Amino acid sequence: MLRTVSVAVILAALLSACAMPPTSAPAPDATQATPTLPRFEGARPPAPGQARIYVFRPKFEDQALRHEAPVLRVGHAGITALPEATYAEIQVPPGRHTLSMIPSEGGSDLWRTSMTLQLGRDSITYLAVWMDDGFEQGGSAAQAAETVLLVLPVGDPAETAARLRVERLAPAQAENILSRCCGRVYPPPLPERARR
Repeated sequence: MLRTVSVAVILAALLSACAMPPTSAPAPDATQATPTLPRFEGARPPAPGQARIYVFRPKFEDQALRHEAPVLRVGHAGITALPEATYAEIQVPPGRHTLSMIPSEGGSDLWRTSMTLQLGRDSITYLAVWMDDGFEQGGSAAQAAETVLLVLPVGDPAETAARLRVERLAPAQAENILSRCCGRVYPPPLPERARR
C-alpha cells in the first residue's frame, strides 16, 4: 500500500512539473522579421528578356493590420503570404500582369485589391505595400501621381484614417528600405542543408 501511494505521489509530481510553462525562454516577438529569412542584398537582374518585380511590405510603427499576412497573387496564381517586414522576388515575362492581394484565412477584406502593371524586358520594378495612416512619400504632387499606384481609404475617414497603399518606388529608395527591413519569403529560402 505504501509503495502504491509513493508511486502515485511521484507520478503526480512529475506530471505537475511537465504542466508548468518554461521560465527560461522568452516569448518570441511577433513584430520582428523571422531571422532565418534571407535579407535583401541588392537587386538581381532578371534572366535575359524577362522582368523582375520586388513586392515588399515595410515595417512601420502603428501600421494597421500589422499582424496579418495577405496573399500576393500574379494572375490567378497565389505566390506567397506577405507578412510585415518581408518581400517577394518574382520573375515574369515582359508584358501586362495583374498583381493582387487577398486576405489570408481569417484576415481583413481591406487587403483585397488588384492592379495591372506593364513590364518591359530586362526591367526591375519595386512595389511597396502597406496599410497605414502616417507614411507619406516626400516630393511634389506630380511625383506622387507617378509613383502612387493605389490608395484606398479604409472605413470612415473621420473615425479611422487607415488606408491600403501600393506604391512604385525608385530603385535607390526601394533598395534602401528593403536592405533595412525585409526578409525574403519568395522564392522560399533553401533549407540549411541544401545551402552547403
